[in-house]
Amino acid sequence: MAIVTKAQGLISDDFRGKLGVSCGFGTAWLGSSQFGDNNDRAGIYQRKKLRNKFGLSRMRSYVPTNNQLENQQIWRGVFGNGVLAWQALDLETKQAYNKLKYPSGLSGFNRFMSKYLKENQ
Repeated sequence: MAIVTKAQGLISDDFRGKLGVSCGFGTAWLGSSQFGDNNDRAGIYQRKKLRNKFGLSRMRSYVPTNNQLENQQIWRGVFGNGVLAWQALDLETKQAYNKLKYPSGLSGFNRFMSKYLKENQ
């Protein structure tokens, strides 16, 4: 493993993942940033397709959260039951959902889940 003491720039043109720590004052989380740090290259890099080529985009660093609230856990259970109900449908019923025209632009699964979640609120 190489230890870099001072970075002059990105070494690779295909770098992806998290680089550095967040350096935004006011949006900093305790323990994940350094107050006064001013690293313009810090962030999360992603490789994205741009028209006919690939490019790199940089996002600010963030700390993902996964709240375990009681209402959220109940709703996750309802959603999981909806997925199981979709998987239990026969092929003809799934094809009927795929052929529906309203709401437009949705797959059969999304149409089914929309209806299922509205019925089970």
